[in-house]
Amino acid sequence: MHRLYPDVITSGQAGRSAKFRLGGDAECRAAVRHKCGRLPWQTVRVILQPTGQGYGPRTWYLPRHRLAEAETLALRKFGDLVRWEVRPFSDGPRPVEAGAEDRFAALQNIKTGVRNALLDSVPAHPAPTAPTATLSDARAPPD
Repeated sequence: MHRLYPDVITSGQAGRSAKFRLGGDAECRAAVRHKCGRLPWQTVRVILQPTGQGYGPRTWYLPRHRLAEAETLALRKFGDLVRWEVRPFSDGPRPVEAGAEDRFAALQNIKTGVRNALLDSVPAHPAPTAPTATLSDARAPPD
């Protein structure tokens, strides 16, 4: 997050804290899945891990038609890759069902009462009410 948006996320620790406040990896993935389900194209989840000590797996979410471009970019940036997995993420306007990996986080959130505000539907705003007083009802200033 810090590498992509350094002006918004000022450090790596700030990015980790923001992800924690959102509910962790499972809640962030659920929010991304919700948004990707509205896109007109298929999206995939790519799990990649660069070669070398200290490199952990990374996850990218991208349109399926840009998969070859992403692989070229990853090879240019990291050199060799130990892991490159492509998994379906959303099928156009219909999202792919979540796997078992999100189940524990969902149960824990239900138990603790935590909710992800990013997944809430936007409430419909009621129509404004008519004003009760008009200009003719206003009192005249004292003499």
